Amino acid sequence: TIGDYAFSGSSSSYAPAITSLNIPARVTSIGASAFYNCSSLTSLTIASGTTTGRTIGISAFSGSSSSYAPGITSLYIPGTVTTIGAQAFYNCNKLATLTIADGVKTIGPSAFSGSSGSSSSYAPVITSLTIPQSVTTIGASAFANCNKLSSLALNDGLQTIGSQAFSCTGSSIGSGYSNNAPIITDLTIPKTVTTIGSYSFSYCPQLTALTIDTGSTPATIGDGAFYNCTNLAAVSIPGRVTSIGISTSGSTASSYIGAFANCTSISSTFSLNNGLKTIGACTFYNSSVPSLTIPASVEYIYNYAFYNCTNFTTVTMVATTPPTLGYTRSTYYESSTTRYYGQYNNFPTTIIIKVPSAHLTDYRDAPGWGTRYNTGPSSDPRGNSYYSCLNADP
Repeated sequence: TIGDYAFSGSSSSYAPAITSLNIPARVTSIGASAFYNCSSLTSLTIASGTTTGRTIGISAFSGSSSSYAPGITSLYIPGTVTTIGAQAFYNCNKLATLTIADGVKTIGPSAFSGSSGSSSSYAPVITSLTIPQSVTTIGASAFANCNKLSSLALNDGLQTIGSQAFSCTGSSIGSGYSNNAPIITDLTIPKTVTTIGSYSFSYCPQLTALTIDTGSTPATIGDGAFYNCTNLAAVSIPGRVTSIGISTSGSTASSYIGAFANCTSISSTFSLNNGLKTIGACTFYNSSVPSLTIPASVEYIYNYAFYNCTNFTTVTMVATTPPTLGYTRSTYYESSTTRYYGQYNNFPTTIIIKVPSAHLTDYRDAPGWGTRYNTGPSSDPRGNSYYSCLNADP
């Protein structure tokens, strides 16, 4: 075991000036911040050995800035290491080649990330990355700001992709500098993945095609997962995905960043499949989706789901029972009595909504679809519905 802070320094001036380091196979644990700020370190070898369950601790080889972080350019993580701790190689902006061997199970939050600014990133400069099938968890921001990453291979076995894992970071979650996001062009999510975290691939400017493999494992897509992927055009959401985005209504619904919001190149090749239950708030906000069939399995469509989708002309509903629509609940006063009404902003007001012809009446009688939600007098004009948009689909 190498203890916590064993060879660290408060700055590179106070850390050991070692240039080369060989971690022998008998070392099972590298402690937190063990080589923190060792800026002279340019060569690191971690021997494989036969002992499994080895760990690389939090911030073990990171730096308080890119100037202080180790300057290693190539790194091999053997399969006998099962855990790469949070920020283990944070700010290692000279790291160009990274190999993670089969056997590693967990990549911690911000493990290979780095700080960033409006015109720069201090994350590793790796261009390609393969995540082996042994890895089950990629932590939050694990590869955030790796803006040279153009090739990414994820393998079966992976279960969780953390928030902002392959995105860029900013002053708050959901914000960032798009020039610091990975430049991957196509992405395949393995069939074993159950969680695609919030903002996990947001701001990826060159991502054009997304494939989520089919399978029997239920999965969720987090809020903002592909937000601002402005070149994303081809997407198919398999039936194993049960929810997309945040399940919320009310006055704050519009403040959420939807999973595919601002995806301004989405085309008719975008499809949803039976098995999906929830379309969250702002899911396609300001996207270019032109038309869509919503499968019979969908039970909830939350507020602002398709808001400001100016190209969205037609939606075809398959369900015979109208899904519940989320709404913004507003108040007014009538003779000192508080009244409520619902403002439905789920779809553009000019959309054509095709529903099963035998169930047109059911839709016309459902809140939001055909009737207003209003606790005031029936003659009160407050609230809205999509009654005039409903059309029988033969």
